[in-house]
Amino acid sequence: MHYIVVRDGQVRNSIFGGGYGYGLDYHVAVGPELVLAWLDEHARKSDPDEGQEWLGDTLCEGGVVLDVDRQVMLVFTELPWLSSTKAAYEWRLAMLDGWSRTWPGWRIEWAYDGLADLARYVGVNPETLHDLDPPEEPPIDPDDAGYLVTVDGVLWALPGYADAPWKHGVRLIDLLTSREPITAPDHVPLGGLHLDTSRRLAQLWTIRPLCGTRERWPQLWPGWELSFHEDRYLAGLPTPDLGPALTELAERVQEYWVSGRALEIGRRVLFPAGGSARDTLRGDELAHRKAFAADRAAARRAEQAALPGLRLLATARARLILGT
Repeated sequence: MHYIVVRDGQVRNSIFGGGYGYGLDYHVAVGPELVLAWLDEHARKSDPDEGQEWLGDTLCEGGVVLDVDRQVMLVFTELPWLSSTKAAYEWRLAMLDGWSRTWPGWRIEWAYDGLADLARYVGVNPETLHDLDPPEEPPIDPDDAGYLVTVDGVLWALPGYADAPWKHGVRLIDLLTSREPITAPDHVPLGGLHLDTSRRLAQLWTIRPLCGTRERWPQLWPGWELSFHEDRYLAGLPTPDLGPALTELAERVQEYWVSGRALEIGRRVLFPAGGSARDTLRGDELAHRKAFAADRAAARRAEQAALPGLRLLATARARLILGT
């Protein structure tokens, strides 16, 4: 995933792998002071050329631009830590709600085009980031109403792990009308596409990245007008309950942010910038092993020493997230 900082007119783009996309919610939730200090620390120990390349939009599970100069956050995430798409809509709303209290004075905006919106913000051509492979035919999965599609009021569902319905273009209508329609689901899905064939009007809402769909709309849906509603779903779906997701976000900050930061502190002790004194002992295997064991013990002590302060910080941020 991409963490992009704009400060004093300069852009710094950091790419994080190794599962960092699974923690965007709690990494960002601790607020600007802690997040920017963490990113500055990462930049000091990173390759100066890092960030010159970008991930493709199908590979990137999330990203954020933090514009310190304008106090703007532009963000998106695929919410990869969730085990079911049923919770995604509520989770996203709760996340944005909690962040609004830990980032006072900042304007938080959702990047509906995903990584392309982040690229545009910092002056990078987004066209090179899009995956233009044709979508696969959507599977039938009655247990996963990840997307809703209506054709003249008749309702169908597609699974959330499938390609978004709008990517299929006008052939979607023929794909769906050969299947059984459904009744309204008991949750707000990831997105919806509502087609009025008499007016050739498509109304689209989503929390998933569009990945250039609006720009390619005339080719995908020739003769159809697109009306984009951001995340505003049409009537008939249940009202989201943010309480459980806010509680879980606060718990994730207190557990995963604390443990992750403590681990990073230990790593700095074990693998200091510029190398360790034990590096000079590589020719003596026994001496090197003893030195590494001593350094590892010191790293663990540093982690333990940091935990009380980190827990205090996390508890304060958790209260802000919950509004208590």
